[in-house]
Amino acid sequence: MKTLLVAAVLAVATMTSFAGNNGKFVYKNVENVNNQLTEQTVYRADDSGKFLTPTIKYSFVYDSQNRVSVKEACNWDGGSETWQPAYRWTYEYNEGGYTISYSTWNSERNAYNPASQRSEYKNDPLKNEMSIRTNTFDATTNEWQSSVNCSVASTFDNLIALGK
Repeated sequence: MKTLLVAAVLAVATMTSFAGNNGKFVYKNVENVNNQLTEQTVYRADDSGKFLTPTIKYSFVYDSQNRVSVKEACNWDGGSETWQPAYRWTYEYNEGGYTISYSTWNSERNAYNPASQRSEYKNDPLKNEMSIRTNTFDATTNEWQSSVNCSVASTFDNLIALGK
């Protein structure tokens, strides 16, 4: 169930990266190692559908328990014809859940900025429910601010989103 949930979160995150774009996208799995996706490239098809332009490339790193630990996204720079780091998600697992932190690339420092957003997922098997809390870092107060709290039923028989 945890694998399914992590896969669903990755799929939704990937899809929302392209929300609002009317182009046609083609996903190509570039590399799989030991049945793990290590790299995925997304191409945009032109209106004719004959030509593809690289758009974004995802790279995945796994921990010793074969769970995603880092997902990095690079955007294609057509001028230099190179991949440029854009953002990354870092996954930290703990008993009963995990945390995903989001960081953007700082080209001036040639490094990732500190995390600006993080989502905590906690499984409650007694309620068949997963709670999700998303926090955004407020640089003016230097504190994490809660932006979204919700619970999701973790069974397919009763899949309901409950707002809190």
